[in-house]
Order: sequence, then C-alpha cells, then structure tokens
Amino acid sequence: MFLPEDLSESSLPSTTDDSASLRGGRRFEQIGTPAALKLLESIVDGDLPAGTSAVFLVETSLGVGDMFFAWLERCKALRFPVYFIGATSDPVTLDWFQHHTQEEMVEKLLSQDLKLPGFQCKGKEPPADVLLSPPPAPQFNLCSLRAGPTMAVPDKIMSEWATHPTHGHEFQDMVKAIFEEFGEPKPAASRPAADDPEIEPSPKRRRVADSVEFVDLDRLPGTKLAEAAMAGVKKDVQGKIMVQVDMKHEWWVSNTSDKTVSLAAGIAVAGFGAGQFQHQPRQGNEPAQVDTEKLLLFDMTEADLVLYNNKLETLGDLLHTRQVEKGKASISYHEVTPAPGDNLKKFDIVRKHEVYFKPTAKVVAEGEAGGEIKLHKGTGSFASLVPVSTLKQLKHAQVVWSVKWALKGLVPVKPYLCILEEIILDSKKAVKL
Repeated sequence: MFLPEDLSESSLPSTTDDSASLRGGRRFEQIGTPAALKLLESIVDGDLPAGTSAVFLVETSLGVGDMFFAWLERCKALRFPVYFIGATSDPVTLDWFQHHTQEEMVEKLLSQDLKLPGFQCKGKEPPADVLLSPPPAPQFNLCSLRAGPTMAVPDKIMSEWATHPTHGHEFQDMVKAIFEEFGEPKPAASRPAADDPEIEPSPKRRRVADSVEFVDLDRLPGTKLAEAAMAGVKKDVQGKIMVQVDMKHEWWVSNTSDKTVSLAAGIAVAGFGAGQFQHQPRQGNEPAQVDTEKLLLFDMTEADLVLYNNKLETLGDLLHTRQVEKGKASISYHEVTPAPGDNLKKFDIVRKHEVYFKPTAKVVAEGEAGGEIKLHKGTGSFASLVPVSTLKQLKHAQVVWSVKWALKGLVPVKPYLCILEEIILDSKKAVKL
C-alpha cells in the first residue's frame, strides 16, 4: 500500500500522521494498476461515438496514480490520442504524485518499458568507439608503480636522500607532494592483511571483538527489573531465549533451552513501542533543549549502522548503493554531499532539522516478588523502560534505526536495540550486552 508523503524538509514520517496508521494508505484509492487498466479498457475499447478523434480521461480521485499508470500502459496499443487529467484538492497528494510519477517514468524510460517519439535511451556505458585508450604507464629507472596507481620510492633511495645534508628537505617535500596527489603506496603483498583498518568486515559476519562476559543462569548478578522472551529467534527455541534488565540497567540475554544458539548481528533485542516522531524547531541556530533521556534523535553519520530490509548495514554502504542505482542519495532532515577523495562510500552529512522519536511503552506485565516485572508480550517496547543514556553504555548492542527509501530520501521507521556482532550462546548460559 502506498501513502502520499509530505515532501517538505521538516515533515514527519507519514506513519505518525494523525490521518494515517502503520497499516498504510486508504485502500479504496488503491485498486491496483491491473484493475484500473481493466476499467480503462472497458471505456476506450467500447463503442465510442462516431467521429471520436480523441478521449480525455479525467480522474477526480487521483489517489496514488493507479489510473495514471493504467493510462500510460494502455496508450501503447491505441491509435488515437487519450489524454489524462488528474484532479485533487490536497496539495500534499499533488506534490507527492508529481514526484512519484516522474521517478517511475524515468525508470521506465531507462529500462525501455516506456518509449517516447524522438527519445532514445543512452546506454549505461559510453560506446567503445568514442573511448580513448589509457596512456601506457611510465617507465621508471629507480621508482616503481603500485596499485592506485601511485609511485613507490625504494627504501635505499629514501635513506640516502631524505637525510641528505643539502637536498634532504627538498627531497622530502617532493615525496610528500607525490603522496598528497596520488596517495601513499601500501606495501606490496599478495593479499591484504587481516587487521587492515581500511577493510570493513561484512555486517553479516561481524564477530565479537571485545571480551564478552558469560555466566551460568543461576549466577546472574543483580536484581531483575524486567524480563521477556526475545523475538526473532528460531522456532525451536522461541520462548526460551530471555532478555532481562537488572536494577543497574545492565542487559542480559539468557539461553534456557538445551541447545546452543547463534545471535546474529543485527537481531533486535528490544524495541521502543509504537511511539511517535516530534519535530523540535531550532532556537536561532541552536537545537531546542529537550529531555534526551526520553527522546531519541534521528542523527546520522556515514559510519552509523542502520537496519535496511532487516539487514545490518553501514549508512555509507547504503548511500553508495543508492547513488549507483539512482544517481543520487539523500537522507531526510540532513544534507548529504559526497566527500572529497576517491572513496565513494564517504559522505559529508549535516543535520538540518531535529526530529525525535518519543517511545510509547505498551507493556503488558505482572509484578513478581522483589519488584521484578514479567512481560507477557515480548520485548516490543522493552527498551522504553530505561533511560536512553543507559543504552549507550552497552558494549555489544546499540540503538539502530530501521530505515526505508522514500521520495524525500532515506527516512526513519523505528529505532531498535540491536546486537552488533554474532554471539554464540551455549545452553543454560547468559551473556552481558
């Protein structure tokens, strides 16, 4: 189901609008393009008055454009012109419809599903006959070429001239200028080192890098504040993987089953409830003062992890993929520009609006001895029970935004508390996050 979005810079995600819900848009406006096509065919394929030279199709319930795309499809097979006129009294729907149809038509033109007279789609790659062959690599007497490409100066030359009493400083300046322009060469090797800091591990294969604290179930420290069954685990251990928070706001995941389980990177430990988004206008150039213990700010950097299609990815990778596929990548409430340099996954991201998520806890629970809370409906709003700042102290889990692509760019859906690396949890053991 589609839902027309307000495309203004500071508009909140549509799922929090008073007239909308998480279940999507109005169904009576979305019969689907195939059904709209059948309706259109019943009009233009029927008996038209004699002398008809054109048909004007007036759509007074514009909706999400089902009839428009049906008209676009049917025009391919008609031998007389059919004109489409859409009408709506809602400026938000009009703005969204124009942007949405333009993007859809661009994709159809590029994929050649839509053809226009006089328009020929250019190939993704330039024709081979207009490309110039790259010049041959220069031949050096003393130095050598490395990947990049860049120039490597032999150690013997460096040791001889870098400390020369007369020309040492001049030589160092020359080598520095070469490295600034082409980059410093890496040591020649058949394969990159495993601890190369520039090699980012795949989010799917993230392993626990910091020491993990495991304890037996009967030795769990502290007094429980709340406990609930963890969602997203395999069926054979459902209800047996428990999440608990103690009075010190320390988080533990315990395995009460008889099997060893793998907690994958990106699995959600807890959510923040239904919640709602709030926009706090700035006071001059400064963000407004808010209670950061109860509100989560949607503030992104390229190194942040996000949940996209239930997979953990870095924001830089997600933006790069979008840039390649669509030619541009943007984030709602932020300004995004490619960072200077050769790394296409680096972006300069500046927040322009302060949009917060206010958790709404819908906890169904019962009290136990010692003031503990036993939750009946899982951990969907579990994270809203504790101050936000305490979540930043966790070593192996953090708050991650679930995101989706919309017309105004990457928009937030909900925040979750997610495990950062794969954790192998043995039977009758608990791990501290």
